[in-house]
Amino acid sequence: MNIGTKDLGDSTFSNIIRIKDIGTIYQHLILDGPKPMYTIYYPVTLNNGKSKMNLITVPSWKDNPFSLFCEINEGLTRKQIEAKKGSDEASKYWCPLRPNLTYNALVMDKKQSIPVINMASYTKEIKNGIKTVWDAPSPKDVTKMDYGFSWMITLGITKELKKPEKGISPNNITYKVRQINSPEKYRGVIPMALAKDTTLTVNIDEKVGFIVKSKQYNKEMKVPYKDIFNDEEWSAIVNCQLELDVLIAPMNEKEVQDKLIANPPLLHGLNAQSQPFMLNWKETLDEMTKRKLILPPVSDMSTGYLPERSAVQQPVQQATGTEDKATVEHTNPDVLAFLNDSPAVEQKTTEIQNEDDWDVI
Repeated sequence: MNIGTKDLGDSTFSNIIRIKDIGTIYQHLILDGPKPMYTIYYPVTLNNGKSKMNLITVPSWKDNPFSLFCEINEGLTRKQIEAKKGSDEASKYWCPLRPNLTYNALVMDKKQSIPVINMASYTKEIKNGIKTVWDAPSPKDVTKMDYGFSWMITLGITKELKKPEKGISPNNITYKVRQINSPEKYRGVIPMALAKDTTLTVNIDEKVGFIVKSKQYNKEMKVPYKDIFNDEEWSAIVNCQLELDVLIAPMNEKEVQDKLIANPPLLHGLNAQSQPFMLNWKETLDEMTKRKLILPPVSDMSTGYLPERSAVQQPVQQATGTEDKATVEHTNPDVLAFLNDSPAVEQKTTEIQNEDDWDVI
């Protein structure tokens, strides 16, 4: 399967594994990652008039073409919310063009009958749970890893309701990560220090397995692949052409510019729940025009382009002063920040009602 493209929305977006179904135990063995990825999702209009979701990948929360637009939009919208519902509710609003932060990894889904390496997308809560399992010390000797190296461990990841009687809601979702399987012969024998060894390298020898080397400790360790994988699984690993760093690399400025101009965001569109995608989008554009700021490309504008960074003027006032610390995390890429969504810093999620309307082009 070819997902070796930075522009994941073109053809392979639907192949990314996500922890979506409540109660299902996803069995993942992680071969690389998880690593952070910032993505902006937005609706566009197709020739047939139907709206679809599109995306761009950006370097960080701040380094993206909509930062200035989002600051002004959040400032205007939060003032309105604060006047009606107070400052606590106002602080929960984030512009939907803010980047979503996910932690992506190359994984083998151990529940699949035919072994395949795919990219998985995790929330921060899942990422932290994975680290807890990987870092677990042996109960017999705390200087040793309980389960061995990360690529030896099959993880069980589940999406659960905190209180089942309250039903599905953003505040009632949690994720659990546990160890399901790891080779017994490596449990409690590999030094914990190797997990933090920055000189550690792991190479694949097709006939042997994994060759682990540490310059810091001047050690080499051979792990036969049959200790962990069957022949079909090993063949999938050896023949995998995917590179995580390539897959999660942000688009460069020209790639972003070309894509936004070709399919500009439909700011007055609706989301999958038939709610407005963007609150105060017109007022935000008017405010940017008033301040003589360069407008981002959006649908129904006669002209639009991305400025050079040096040409972007800073807004007269900041939205809240908290944006630098904020991160937006969602279980699914289809989820965007809306008025009634939970604050990004609390890492809440929203369930998708109609995924067919949120295909990515």
